[in-house]
Amino acid sequence: MKVYHRERSDIATQQRSSWGPLAAPAGHSPAINLAPAKWVWFPSGRCLPNTFILFRRLVELEADPVWIRGWITADSRYCLTVDGVRIQWGPSPCDPRWLEADPVDLSGRLTKGRHVLAVQVLYYGTGDGTYPMGAPGFLAKFDVKMPDGSRRQIVTDRSWHAFLDRAHRPGMYKRWFLRALQEEFDARRHPLGWDQADFREDSAWLPAMELPGKPDQPAIFAGGPEHMLNTSSTPFSAAAKGQELLWPVPRLLARALPLPREELVPVSRMAEAGRVRWLRDPADWFESRVPAAMKIVRQGNLVAEQPSSGDAEFRPSGGRCTVAPTGRQWVLPPTPHGEGIFATFEFHEQMAGFPRVVVDAPADTIVELLFQESHDPHRGPAWLDTHFFQWARLICHAGINTFEAFDYESLRWIQVHVRNASHPVRLLWVGMRRRVYPWPHAAQVDCREPPLKKLFEASLNTLANSCLDTLMDGAGRERQQYSGDGGHQAQTIRYAYGDSRPAVRFLTTFSQGLTVDGYFLDCWPAYDRLVRLAQRQVGATAWGPLLDHGIGFNFDCWNYYWETGDLETLRPIYPRLIAFSEYLQRTVQSDGLLPVEHIGVPSVWMDHDAYRQQRHKQCAFNLYAAAALREALARLAGLFADRLQAQRLRAFSERLLTATVARFWCARRKVFVCNLPWERRERTTRYDDRSLAEAILFDFCPGGLTESATRLLADCPPQLGLSYPANAIWRLRALARVGRQDCVLKDLRTRWAAMESVACNNTLQETWTAVADGTYQYSHCAIAPLQILFSELLGISATAAGFTKYRVAPRLGDLMGLDVTAWTAVGPIKVAADFTGRGHRIAITAPPAGQGVLIVGGNRRRLKPAERIEVTL
Repeated sequence: MKVYHRERSDIATQQRSSWGPLAAPAGHSPAINLAPAKWVWFPSGRCLPNTFILFRRLVELEADPVWIRGWITADSRYCLTVDGVRIQWGPSPCDPRWLEADPVDLSGRLTKGRHVLAVQVLYYGTGDGTYPMGAPGFLAKFDVKMPDGSRRQIVTDRSWHAFLDRAHRPGMYKRWFLRALQEEFDARRHPLGWDQADFREDSAWLPAMELPGKPDQPAIFAGGPEHMLNTSSTPFSAAAKGQELLWPVPRLLARALPLPREELVPVSRMAEAGRVRWLRDPADWFESRVPAAMKIVRQGNLVAEQPSSGDAEFRPSGGRCTVAPTGRQWVLPPTPHGEGIFATFEFHEQMAGFPRVVVDAPADTIVELLFQESHDPHRGPAWLDTHFFQWARLICHAGINTFEAFDYESLRWIQVHVRNASHPVRLLWVGMRRRVYPWPHAAQVDCREPPLKKLFEASLNTLANSCLDTLMDGAGRERQQYSGDGGHQAQTIRYAYGDSRPAVRFLTTFSQGLTVDGYFLDCWPAYDRLVRLAQRQVGATAWGPLLDHGIGFNFDCWNYYWETGDLETLRPIYPRLIAFSEYLQRTVQSDGLLPVEHIGVPSVWMDHDAYRQQRHKQCAFNLYAAAALREALARLAGLFADRLQAQRLRAFSERLLTATVARFWCARRKVFVCNLPWERRERTTRYDDRSLAEAILFDFCPGGLTESATRLLADCPPQLGLSYPANAIWRLRALARVGRQDCVLKDLRTRWAAMESVACNNTLQETWTAVADGTYQYSHCAIAPLQILFSELLGISATAAGFTKYRVAPRLGDLMGLDVTAWTAVGPIKVAADFTGRGHRIAITAPPAGQGVLIVGGNRRRLKPAERIEVTL
């Protein structure tokens, strides 16, 4: 290792926020009490699904307040405005027993004079992919400090007035099993100007109904008019059940993650347009997908594109709506009965946010918005098939209509379909209100190779789409938080953005999905996971709660502690992990193995692509469990001074490994064969990348014989089952650990960078082969390229909890060059590398704290805090 020069970075002169450690809060969100506020709802004895209630409260101030701060929450979602100006949307998806309230800062929003706080609340009623159950309710409390030092409070009670908004039809059908809201908005029935202080209420507005629930408990226990699930209005006593460690008494909690930033983003261009001739009632297609309901004719000259006059101020509902300039507007001709006009628009990349249009239209015009992640305007169909029924409908009043979807979507394409228009329709603005998580640091990941540079950028944009209120597998479909294929996100976010708060919330909420039997509901909170329990009882589905995701959750917990040093966050989670391990022990078969078939309600997934039969998963599943028990849970038990439990877990791990070796290890071929017990009967040999990778990573090969496993992972013969992208990280990590960075880089260049979604959407797709205009997810949690970059190619890892000790062991292969910052609990590690033809010239800047070791070519060198060093590799 040749050292060119060393120098101390001028870190001392920088602000702490510019290099500061990971945002790693210790413990969970605190419980809060919003007394004297009351849970309120529209006066009623029943509340249908997808009901919208409007709440308003006049506020008169004799002077400009010093500050106004407070909390707000609702079941199921709310949107807060002040004098018609949007403030925020929430809350985050929550376990109904531990609902979160969002902080609000209205300082500067409410000044001297008369104002109105206006809140639109949606009650799902039936669950969706992020909402298991609840009861209708709205709760808010604002504290006001005046210049004279006096204080006052604005709280939800009968002083708020409520309105049942039939612009959104109460009882509207559910979109599909993972999404609750199918949005149809009739602007003709909406109370125009309701969010303005000068609005005059009529008899339809009533004083809000106070609910009997307590302001320190969630809405499900508030006693609102819930009638769909017959939920209890009294919180259970966990202590009385003797389960206080697993299920503490329900409480209202403070929001765990910062609110996403919102920004208006116009579409990039109109890609195509045409005419729709409806052969049946359009409702037949939108509601029932009746075939042959329409005939499509591409005809781009139907829609006239005209220059825009710039910023335009409209008063579509009595309030001010400033439209960001796009430089153009679009004019659509009238639509005779039975016909429609469509125009398809695209964004520059896939984004998550609230689709939005501003339309100047005659009364009774119907505008449908169709959303799609992927579309090929040249070879694909002209009509967007709405990708999991993703559409929304606006029924216009005469004049300017501003419609913004209440719930957010993930998309790159919007199609506007206009019908029933007696006069020309002007599209004044088309775009979305994008949601962006407020990362504490900007990501610095630059690569000299254009395909890999694009791949890493797509990985970062995928994280942007997947991390909002929680860590999601993909915002276009489930919007759920799996451990097995999504837990990698939390680790990557720590390195890329220096933020561990998403991981804290993920660990907390996922662990709350522990069932009374001891296994985890694998993507909690989600209504469909509860439904799976019933479906499994009657044999209506092959899928139950995924046990392998519960096993992976042990690694998620350990990795969080090891990289942040924060053990307190795991204290309430640890007993749930032990309960899960005890469940696993109860399921062990007579041969000493955990089963993967016929195990009752839960199921074992492992992967879609790597296995031809369910039983082929048993080898990987048992190796996975053995590794998690030994490498993660037993170590956590030791940290919590639970020494007897740690011994039991290590012994259980050893028994599983012994049984797996006995059944699946082939001494002749010196490798795990995942169908070894059935090889003769099946007349074929099957390997799987997951078992081989686990055997290498956790030293499970008898005698340390890893050559055969390495060769199979590197060569990928037809007998080897390869995992789909979200699980492909195991193979890449194992290859990197045995020095096969050449295989890793080849995979990144030829498989990952070649993804259609990388080129088209600036995202990573769910499957290796994805076809546009279908149901393939083009933005999914498969962020292996970034994680492999940080942990394997740059070789950055903690050697003591919280990165108090760490190492940097770059092995870059023939990578052309990098400029990367990896955030750790002790500050950033900066690595810049250039390929010289013979090797790399690398500059490394150490973080301002921690004891580091640089390993290059077998040589070890100590890294001093804030030291900058250049080496050749």
